[in-house]
Amino acid sequence: METIPYLESLGYNNVPLLYDGIRRHAREVGITIGSVPRKYNTHLSLLLTAYARDQGKALLYNQAVFKAFWTDGLDISNADVLERVMTEIGLDFSEAFSGVKSGDYERRFAEEKTQARQFGITAVPAFIVDHRYLVSGAQPVEVFRQVFEEASSQA
Repeated sequence: METIPYLESLGYNNVPLLYDGIRRHAREVGITIGSVPRKYNTHLSLLLTAYARDQGKALLYNQAVFKAFWTDGLDISNADVLERVMTEIGLDFSEAFSGVKSGDYERRFAEEKTQARQFGITAVPAFIVDHRYLVSGAQPVEVFRQVFEEASSQA
């Protein structure tokens, strides 16, 4: 699979400076971001989330994929990488891939995308708080505090 330099594809000219800022903000909240200079097609990793959710391990799977990509710099479009990630957290990749091949997970993913659009989500990350508030994009912690305060005052 051909990849392109990710940030350059978005028109960023000073990639090292941009990554320094991203890493600094991530460290402030305890997240390690390694070198991730490429953009990969993450569709398969998203489809496999349905299997992880069915097994009650969606959060664990998402954290493992996040680490594989952002911290370890692995290509999460690669089925072998995803198989290793799933195996490490006790998920059966072969069983999960059967759901991919059947089209079941693709249908579920399409339904989730439709629902996301109904909520007004057009990009990631996106967070819905209390089924009423949408926080779109990578926002400072203070934005989340304000949303949580507003949501709790309306409860």
